Amino acid sequence: EIDGKKNSARQEPALPTHYKPRGSPEGAAPRPILHHELAIAYRRTAGS
Repeated sequence: EIDGKKNSARQEPALPTHYKPRGSPEGAAPRPILHHELAIAYRRTAGS
């Protein structure tokens, strides 16, 4: 009974809209175009 209470009070973590769970089939969720832009920007700041 205690476990049931815990599970009902448990909330799903807030995930970013572009989050793609591991193991999900291709095309299950649209891939964001800005992913590449983020990678480039990250490389630019980390590389300098």
